[in-house]
Amino acid sequence: MPFKKYHIISTAFCVIVIISNIISAKMVLLPFFQNFSVPAGLLTYPITFFLSDLVTEVYGSIRAKKMVYLAFGMSILSFFIIKIALLVPSPSIENHRQFQEIFGLSGTILFASLTAYIVSQTLDIQIYYDHKIQLDF
Repeated sequence: MPFKKYHIISTAFCVIVIISNIISAKMVLLPFFQNFSVPAGLLTYPITFFLSDLVTEVYGSIRAKKMVYLAFGMSILSFFIIKIALLVPSPSIENHRQFQEIFGLSGTILFASLTAYIVSQTLDIQIYYDHKIQLDF
C-alpha cells in the first residue's frame, strides 16, 4: 500500500481544515499586541499549507490538489451537518441558543471562507510545484 502515508496526511489535512473553520468562531488575543484579536482558526490553519506542500513534494501536485478538493467537500458536508443539527429541537431554548451562537455560521461567511481556502491552497500548490520544477533543472 504505497499511499498509506498519503491517506494519513490527507485525513489530518481535512480534519485541520474543518476544525479550523469551527474554532474560528472564537476570537483570541495575540500576545505582544494590545487589544488585537484574531479567529482561533488562524492559529491552526497554517499547518494546512505545510501539509499541502509536503504532499506536493512527495506525491505531486495532482494528489495535493485532490486532497484540497476533498477537504473542500468535507467542509461543505460539515456545514450541512451542523445546519441540520441546528434544526433539530433542543431540550431547552437556552441550549439551542448557545449551540446556535457557536455553530451558526452564515452561508455568506462560509462561502467567503471556502473561496479564500480553495484559491489560496491551489495557488500555493501550483507555485510550490513550479518553483520545485525550476530548482530541479
